[in-house]
Amino acid sequence: MKYSRSTILACLSLFAVNTDLAVLADETMDEFLEFKEFKEAKVHAEGYGRYNTMGDVDAEGLGRANTFSEFHAEGLGRANTFGDASFETKSRGQVTMYGAATDKFGRSVVQARNKSSAINQGIGTLKESIDDVQNALSAPRKVKSNAEELYDSLYSLEQILKVVGYIPGAKAIVTPVNAGVKRLKKPVNKAKTLAAKLDKKTKPFVNKTYKVESKVNTLRTQILKVILSENTLLQRVQHSERTYPQLGAVRDAVTGTMNPVVDAFNDVQGSIHGVVKSTESESESLRSALSALSGLADDIQEVTDLLGPVKEPLLTLKRALDQEVCLDFWPFGRQCVSISDVLNNPVLSAFNYLVDLVLDPILGSISIPGIPDGIPGLDKLDNLERVIANVERSFDNSINYFSNTAGEVLAYDGKFEGFARDIANVRP
Repeated sequence: MKYSRSTILACLSLFAVNTDLAVLADETMDEFLEFKEFKEAKVHAEGYGRYNTMGDVDAEGLGRANTFSEFHAEGLGRANTFGDASFETKSRGQVTMYGAATDKFGRSVVQARNKSSAINQGIGTLKESIDDVQNALSAPRKVKSNAEELYDSLYSLEQILKVVGYIPGAKAIVTPVNAGVKRLKKPVNKAKTLAAKLDKKTKPFVNKTYKVESKVNTLRTQILKVILSENTLLQRVQHSERTYPQLGAVRDAVTGTMNPVVDAFNDVQGSIHGVVKSTESESESLRSALSALSGLADDIQEVTDLLGPVKEPLLTLKRALDQEVCLDFWPFGRQCVSISDVLNNPVLSAFNYLVDLVLDPILGSISIPGIPDGIPGLDKLDNLERVIANVERSFDNSINYFSNTAGEVLAYDGKFEGFARDIANVRP
């Protein structure tokens, strides 16, 4: 039997269409099986994150698409392979007459999950920064302790110098050391006063850092709860598309009412992310300022150590003033007097050579240190005071914001649950 050319072409065309339909059917079945797995598993361990009893959300949590039809970058991907729009049309991010609102809803949910993932990561970084701050808040106490030790050392050295200053041969040592002590006392006293003030201020500040952590963790838990409800809503929409493709117009009307709410939730998430990042920035500035104090504490300790080689011989010299020297006077017998009495009474000059035998070795052992005029990096204390004041205001604002926003976020949970019921009622 012979067939015309047009008949053959028609048959080939029909074969091609049937082949496309077969491929399309296979893809649709694959998606159905994926959806079935997702529905049974609910939230996969790699999906929306694992969160512990403290409300922490795993860093790999919120940002991933579910196992059912990974979301297309420009829309819902293969969410609807039949009905109002074909697979090819949806893949290109295009819409049909009745799919615009539903497609926008899908894209907004993807955006919400991306924003939640960014918030989750930001909160993790903020927590690490606050932990570092909590560890570094002991720095003012160390500066205070070292400054007090140095001040006490300077004071005692000053008193020793007053006592030994009149000793012959000691003037060349006493004069430069005494001048250095007087110069250094003022900045050291300032460091001691500022460090004590900061130490007093940081004690209640520690509790504030814990409060920031607590409030932001509560907010993170609320966001997770809303995201899970929003994802349930998305599943209902996708299920409706597959079950009732002929109701595209009705469904699109319902999703159209959802979009302003989803967009508003995304705006809130954007604001939350901004506050989390700004709080982290303030925390980092405080951590940096506190870290600088470690160097200041070490610098103060170095000056204290520097005074050691001169202070100990001067103490020995001071103790030597109470030592007695003795001579035998005929016919009066043995006479003993203190070195201090000899130095203060010219009548006792006969004892001078004995005094020199005691004092000269001590004077020869005293080195003149290069006492600095001030404490390097003392301005770090002034800077820290300003930083703490700024960060404290920022933390107070963040605590209030996180507290208020947690309630605002949770309100979306009820809205999304209501929308899920609405979409479930879209039936023939």
